[in-house]
Amino acid sequence: MFKEAEWRRACTDGGGEMMKNENGCAFAALSLSPAVDRTVCLYSGITPGALNRATASRLDPGSKGLNAAKMLAHLGRDVEFFSFSGGVYGEWFENEVRREIERSYFVKTSAGLRENIKIIGGDGVCTEINTHAGPYSAAETEALLGALLDTRAGVVCLCGSIPQGVEKGVYNSLVSELHRKGKICVIDCDGEAMKLGIEAFPDIIKPNYREAEELFISSGLEFHTRRCVKPVENPWENPGKSRGKPFPELEKAAKMCGEISDFFSVRVLCTLGDAGAISAAPGKSEVLFCPAPRVTMRGFAGAGDSFLGAYISEFFAESYENDTERDAAALRFAVAAGSAKVTLDGSRIPDRSAVESMLGR
Repeated sequence: MFKEAEWRRACTDGGGEMMKNENGCAFAALSLSPAVDRTVCLYSGITPGALNRATASRLDPGSKGLNAAKMLAHLGRDVEFFSFSGGVYGEWFENEVRREIERSYFVKTSAGLRENIKIIGGDGVCTEINTHAGPYSAAETEALLGALLDTRAGVVCLCGSIPQGVEKGVYNSLVSELHRKGKICVIDCDGEAMKLGIEAFPDIIKPNYREAEELFISSGLEFHTRRCVKPVENPWENPGKSRGKPFPELEKAAKMCGEISDFFSVRVLCTLGDAGAISAAPGKSEVLFCPAPRVTMRGFAGAGDSFLGAYISEFFAESYENDTERDAAALRFAVAAGSAKVTLDGSRIPDRSAVESMLGR
């Protein structure tokens, strides 16, 4: 179980103030469904019922929260990571994570870590097989969430699916508790977890298009306010630089995210696959859009998580403000991070130099 004394020693900064450094405020990320990602690359597409030979395979610690935390760490941000551990992969998982995120805190559980399999065929098609996390006991969950609520970080990310044994509305209660402590809350999940979590009015959510559409419909929203798409300036719009595919539902995505943003008073960051991403802020008629550059895809897992980590790293570099210029810069930086990620094998996360290279800096 989690050692309270160890947490206190690791988290203290010699005073009682919220952790921050010269690069801005500090961050914390929670992953309730940690995983071991096994990526297998094949010579060709998968042939069901036959022998499929692999060209390469790799094992990485994974999960939405971990990927976002690693992106923040790679950008030089002060970040803490909170998660479960246990089973045959437990010690390996903890050691691998701490190599990149020094302040990582784990509650050891009786249930081992789940293993997710990603198969990438020679045709570039990715097939994913994800297993359920948990079940985790009430005592194990309480220990992890108690540690998270003691964080001195100013921005807290609640990421990923809800495992067996944990209440579906856990993000809702966490947002309420964290807001009482003066924290900024970010949610990245889908389905019932998002539907319940957003009712606590987090500050930022990050759905993809499908998840945004599902949330829009399940919340009973309708199109009431006029929205216009405002493209942000980016280096791959210049002559000679190709961009990713156009998104046929861009106008609809902007309208949906705008309505969600206004109704729940939340900033909505919506990723559109290889077409780019949009950002909708409450009360704004303009929805920012940044297309993605065209890149060679090698690793699919973690692109949206890298996007989120890069966005909040840039947006909260100074302070939380509803500033359009900062929003545009953060969106551009985040799209570059997500694009840089898919050029890397497995669940590897890009560093600052890779992101800046994608931006042409």
